[in-house]
Formats: sequence, structure tokens, C-alpha cells
Amino acid sequence: MSVQFKGLLIFTALTAPAGMALAQAGAPAVKPAAATAQPKPVAAQPASPQQGTSQQAMPQPVPQTATPEAAPALPPPPPPPVWTMADANQLLLSILTSAKEGLDPRDYDSAGLISAMRSNDLNLISAASTERFNKLSSDMALGHVRGADRQNWHIPDPDLDAAKQDSLLRAALAQHRVGEALAGLLPSHPQYAALKKALEITPKTETMKVDRIRLNMDRWRWLPRDLGERYIIVNVPAYTAALVEDGVTVSRHRAVAGAIKTQTPQLMAIATGVILNPWWEVPPSISKEVAGKPGYVALKGADGKIQRWRQPPGRATRWDRSSS
Repeated sequence: MSVQFKGLLIFTALTAPAGMALAQAGAPAVKPAAATAQPKPVAAQPASPQQGTSQQAMPQPVPQTATPEAAPALPPPPPPPVWTMADANQLLLSILTSAKEGLDPRDYDSAGLISAMRSNDLNLISAASTERFNKLSSDMALGHVRGADRQNWHIPDPDLDAAKQDSLLRAALAQHRVGEALAGLLPSHPQYAALKKALEITPKTETMKVDRIRLNMDRWRWLPRDLGERYIIVNVPAYTAALVEDGVTVSRHRAVAGAIKTQTPQLMAIATGVILNPWWEVPPSISKEVAGKPGYVALKGADGKIQRWRQPPGRATRWDRSSS
């Protein structure tokens, strides 16, 4: 029984244009006249500017220079987005309610936005709103924790970049749907919704639990929003692997994860097949801990010496109800 997960890898080959060589015209060849006598050699003397000469000066080659091609004119940058008071109010509401998503409203300076709105200066309102929209939309789409603070995290998230962000903002302002545009950046997975519900019902006094929920909600934002119709997700702290189809968890199994000193890296890969109930090859780093214990089998080499330890498959379970 096997399960197939289809994936597509795209490779782009770039070919550099061939270089262009510029050739210079050489001096025209001059055929010497036939000599009638053998004259004595005479040292050549440079002609003085004052001296006349009956011979014409030999034409010299004119160096050729490449005419640089004019660089294509870049289109002028678009004008700054213009916000209305109603649009700014939608943004303010999104900031104030961002705590429900595990974010901290203080990170987006709602007081500064309110101050700009009270000025009734459209330019000031637009500048303040755009700055806060960009920060909030980035955190909603990509997560608040960034860079090296994501320990052992190796999963790219292409959900939002500067161009997409600008396009999203201008479309939201044109339709006056700023709040909907921001909400559309949040993860749509059931696991995220469950965490959001857990955050809502957890007493604020349980700060450690609240912080764990908020962190896991942020981890979901680190992931690409679209994981496909079928995917396997490994919950490292819970030591489980789940098969999700169309947003529904259809199967869950135990998984092995590394210790704190040898942490399991967070990564994403395309599964083209799944082996059910495989042998587990014990890593060399913990071979001494399992050597000779019941449930482990020694794999010996031709010389009879133990090469490594293996654990045989456990009880067979059905992974996918539809594949065979």
C-alpha cells in the first residue's frame, strides 16, 4: 500500500548574451614603387611643421568607438497611496483586534495613527496608515518573529513581498476593504483556528500557556498559506505526524523527534511516496543507549561485527483510507 504526493520542481536556466567585439580598420596597404637604382640608405628625418612637402601625409586609421545603447527609461514610481478617514478607521480596528491573532497591538502604534487622524491632514494620515499597514500585513502574512530568531527553521514563505504588499494595499484602498485584505493574509488551516480558540478561552493569568499558544500561532504564519489539498505535518513537541486532506485530519501517527541537544530542523519537502511501518535505523549517536535492549536488532557486517542497530516495524495501521 502506498500513497503518492505529486509535486513540481521548476528550474530556470539563464543564458548570458554573447559578447560583442569591435574591430578597428587598419591602415591601407601602400605598394612601393619599383626602384631604378640602389640609393644609399638615408636616415629618416621627421618633417618640420615649417617645411613644405610635396608628398601627402599618409592617412591614419580613425579609432572606432561603440555607441552605448540608451538604457530604457524606467517608469516613474507610482504616487503614494491615498487613504480616506474610513480606510484609516478600518486599519485602526485591525490593529486594536490583532491580539486575537496572538499579536501585540502595541507593536503597531495605534496612538500615533489616532494622532495623525485627528490632524485631518490627508498626507499625514496616508503616510501614517501606510507605514502601519505594511508592518501589520507583514506580521499577519509572514509572522512577527523573523530571521535568526527562528531557530532551526528552513521553510521559505513566498506569501508576501514588497510588490505584493503594495498591490494589496492599493487594491484594498480602491475597494475600501482594508480590514478584509488584512484578514485574508492569516492562515486558513484548522490547526490555526484551534489555536486561536484556545487563546480566546485561556485565562490571561496563565501567561506561560498564553505565550506558548501565541508562539505556535506565529509559527503557522511562518508557513506558506497554501500547503496544498493533501499534506503531512509533523508536530515535533507532540511527537505526532498527521495526514491532512482538504483541511481535515484523516490520520495521525506517532513520530520520532530529536532531543534538545540534537533538535529536529524544521523543513519542508515533497513526498513522492510513503513507506508504511518501516524499520527504524537507530542513529549512531544513540546506538549505545539501545544496544542489546529488547526490541532492537543488530545488523552485522561480513566480519560478524555489529554495524548498527535497527528497530523492526510496529503494528500495521492504515494510513490512507482511499489509496491501495
